[in-house]
Amino acid sequence: MPTSTFLNSAFGGVSQAKFEMGGIAELYLLPLKKIANTVNVVDAFGATTSVTDINLVDPLVKFQEIGFVEGSASYTDAFKPSNTKRYMELSLNFTVDASGDAAIAQAHQIQLTHDHVALVKRKNGKWYLLGKDFGLKVSDGNANSGAKREDDSAMTFTLVGGNLGHAAEVIMPAIELAAILNRVA
Repeated sequence: MPTSTFLNSAFGGVSQAKFEMGGIAELYLLPLKKIANTVNVVDAFGATTSVTDINLVDPLVKFQEIGFVEGSASYTDAFKPSNTKRYMELSLNFTVDASGDAAIAQAHQIQLTHDHVALVKRKNGKWYLLGKDFGLKVSDGNANSGAKREDDSAMTFTLVGGNLGHAAEVIMPAIELAAILNRVA
């Protein structure tokens, strides 16, 4: 019985997939009009593939963290073609705790702001900017009490908007990124 290894030879044809989790680890929102400009890397089709710098209109303005319910935040990029144009429809979904007057007031801020930009950190550690081109609007939102004892009492939001290409990856030094984020304590 071999003692140094438990495989005598490689299997061969091993998948290139790696261990990774889906979903969003961190989520931040900012009104679109608060972004002065971004420095972009653009592909041959005119779509931004990555953002290397985000400049805000005021140094005191920051992306506000959304303390969402674990496992509730996600986004999708859906290709929307027609005979004359092509764009991506971005859809951002998340659920927050709905209890108390403060939560309702915060929900109203999100619902009544016309256009948002979202900065999300996926669980793989990469950052993405959603709504950079035209902003994201709240298209759906609801508050519920839950039906069963174990159900969440929460508010669910869906923000949608058109984008010229997929959501751009944000490639900025961690210290610069931290400077534009207002994290929940």
